[in-house]
Amino acid sequence: MTNEKWKIAFYGEEDFAARMKGSVTPWLYQNVVSGTTLSLDGIRLQYYYALNPERGKTVTFVHGFGEFFGKYHEVMHLFYQAGYSVFFLELRGFGRSQRLVSDPDLIHVNSFNEYLDDVFAVQYQIVQPLTRGDVHILFGHSMGGCISTLFLERYPKFFDKAILSSPMLELDFRTSDWKLQALSMISTAPNLNAKPSPSFRPFNPKPDFAHSSCASEPRYMYQFSQRLASDKYHTSGSSYGWTRAAYAAMQEAIAYAGDIRIPLLILQAENDHLVLPGGQRQVAQRARNAAIMKIPGSKHEIFNATTEARELYWQVIFTFLETPVSEIPAAG
Repeated sequence: MTNEKWKIAFYGEEDFAARMKGSVTPWLYQNVVSGTTLSLDGIRLQYYYALNPERGKTVTFVHGFGEFFGKYHEVMHLFYQAGYSVFFLELRGFGRSQRLVSDPDLIHVNSFNEYLDDVFAVQYQIVQPLTRGDVHILFGHSMGGCISTLFLERYPKFFDKAILSSPMLELDFRTSDWKLQALSMISTAPNLNAKPSPSFRPFNPKPDFAHSSCASEPRYMYQFSQRLASDKYHTSGSSYGWTRAAYAAMQEAIAYAGDIRIPLLILQAENDHLVLPGGQRQVAQRARNAAIMKIPGSKHEIFNATTEARELYWQVIFTFLETPVSEIPAAG
């Protein structure tokens, strides 16, 4: 790659804690701005950003299921050190954004269109005014990858390139399609829509790294300690309504992937136990300018993988951002 500035912020396993304390935490206090705005339907949204003095390049992050700002401290700092301004939105129902239900453990939404409205609102009201003229990058992980796919299909002119990391385009529900369809119909009943789905499990205050989506234990414990400290970060299971909405959103994302016009990079985790690769391949095949690559040895959260896997992950990402998509090897 032509520019390896990202390596100055690349932390291995052995020095993660010390370098987070010495570099990332001071950066959070000195450079990151937080604020709130309203989504299109009046829901209050929490956002965070840091404007890079070099200017010219901006990354917007759309997070995954159960996630929050603190999980992306290292990732955002890495992009910032590489010269990017960074923006992070906590979607409705997550982190410090307004919730649709009172249970802090429950994730509920009526339609993924509501998430799209959240992203649109923050882009239109916050990101674009502060970064006019920048090259704009969209980074979506897991559920955020599905939301990002839908956003690119619906609003093709907001972003110049996009990265989908383990995008949720085909969930491993471990059940058959007919059961999912039955669940979707049942969940439209008013008395069930915002209730916990059959797979719901409340937040467990006992860490379980072995069964997590991380392969890096210090990174797992960094975010888990934040979850323990505040019930605003306890989101852990879905409602009937979210399950129905997710199923519809994944189908729509695949069906209209041909509407994605910008260069798209899809990164797959080799040992992903949450999403299946089929939907990712379909989006890559249908999008107009896409590359797909599998990262060996990684679990669902590739940015929380072991050192070797993460180094390949970031090398592929920054190569993609600096070169034509045709130069990214197709794999997966």
